Amino acid sequence: MKGVSLHNLPIKDLNNPLLLGELRDMYNLLTENGVLHGDPRLHKFLRVYQRIVAIDFELSEPLTSKITNEHGLETLKDDIKRQVREAQGTRIRQQPPCRTSAQRRGPPKTMPPSA
Repeated sequence: MKGVSLHNLPIKDLNNPLLLGELRDMYNLLTENGVLHGDPRLHKFLRVYQRIVAIDFELSEPLTSKITNEHGLETLKDDIKRQVREAQGTRIRQQPPCRTSAQRRGPPKTMPPSA
């Protein structure tokens, strides 16, 4: 199946309200058919011809009355918001810059001149 993972969509497409509607439609279809996807991560959903397709049902299970797909949809929406914020340079948590081993050791020691 040809498509683009939601994880790899350009931010302008990922941040489009139509995409959220497509996600809701896909989750409604899963619910109507009694399926819980079980692994709501952006790379498990493809955009194919203006609709969303779920892939990788390894962790899926029958939908019971105690379980809903709403949590999965909310998880994906949160991932989309996080990815948009990161692309705009406003990370949720700023990570300290990574230090190289040379930075941890300090400046190199110089050898005394040989006589």
